Amino acid sequence: MRILILSIAKSGSSYLTYLLKHNLGREYSLLFEPKTVNEIDDALKENVNVVCKVLVNQLKWNELITSGVKEKFDKIIYLVRHPLDILVSSTFYQWNKYGVHTLPDYIEFLKQLYLYKSNSNKREFLQIMDYSLIKEFKSYLKMIKSCKHSNVIVLKYEALLANRIEPLLKLIQFGYLRKTTVPIH
Repeated sequence: MRILILSIAKSGSSYLTYLLKHNLGREYSLLFEPKTVNEIDDALKENVNVVCKVLVNQLKWNELITSGVKEKFDKIIYLVRHPLDILVSSTFYQWNKYGVHTLPDYIEFLKQLYLYKSNSNKREFLQIMDYSLIKEFKSYLKMIKSCKHSNVIVLKYEALLANRIEPLLKLIQFGYLRKTTVPIH
């Protein structure tokens, strides 16, 4: 079985990818964030069973559609996460990777995040958001709506964390999934 996982960055797709790979076993190869359609094609020529994670902001969606590579997968999983959660995850990832001195300002971000969570200041919090993320998220939702593949599910990251994954289990024809860890990239 060939499984394609599509998401935007910081949506939890690494966790989902390694969760599936861990549970499906050694006969499945892993294709992690290919940058070109040719890279996907080459992996599919060599492997019958593959779990492939594609970040749609790295590999352009139009390229995936026009190449026909998407049709070579048996199952497609769209992973969706709330854009504000993506922003928070991305910000903390950048701070951990590059240090707290990166934008946005650490103290200001935490203050605005607290105000947002307390529902008192959503407008101010949104001012520090990266609007390209909002644009990217909207185009990702359009992409999901336009998908014509028969074996597709849309999985919310929050449902994955809460182990509400019945549609996923049904799609991959599995009874349960054992938890796993994600290697650091």
